Amino acid sequence: MPELPEVETVRLGLSELLPGRVFAVVAHDTDRSFPNAVADVRTFLVSASVQAVKRRAKVLLIELSSNYSLVIHLKMTGQLVFVSPQERFGAGHPNDSLVGQLPDKSTRVEFTFADGSKLFLTTSASSAGSGCCPPQRCRLSTLCAKLGTNRLMLPSLPMLS
Repeated sequence: MPELPEVETVRLGLSELLPGRVFAVVAHDTDRSFPNAVADVRTFLVSASVQAVKRRAKVLLIELSSNYSLVIHLKMTGQLVFVSPQERFGAGHPNDSLVGQLPDKSTRVEFTFADGSKLFLTTSASSAGSGCCPPQRCRLSTLCAKLGTNRLMLPSLPMLS
């Protein structure tokens, strides 16, 4: 399972790449990987722009302009890979999806942005998942309720030489 530093690495990388990007299409392999009503996806995800990428414990929260959040848990073997013509960033459980051609057999959810860039949620098992929910429901969800209070994120201190 990705540990907290790995999840924070995912958050840091995506927080540089995603804000301002607009979701255009989402495709998924099973309802377990992306358990959302089609109408909700059309209303709250498609055409919404990314406002911020945050983290609560080991859960990533991608805040949207629709006042909803895309909630992603990598679980045991999950990873997120961002691909555009200019750059590629991937982090999470290491496997061939980090460097290989995507989508591949481990792709569970594929998010396409209006500019053609993509974000892939991959996992070697069917464990990783994502969902779209309003902030008030996110705070009350079974997953988030189990997380407890998030630790404070302290600013980086300069290294002593």
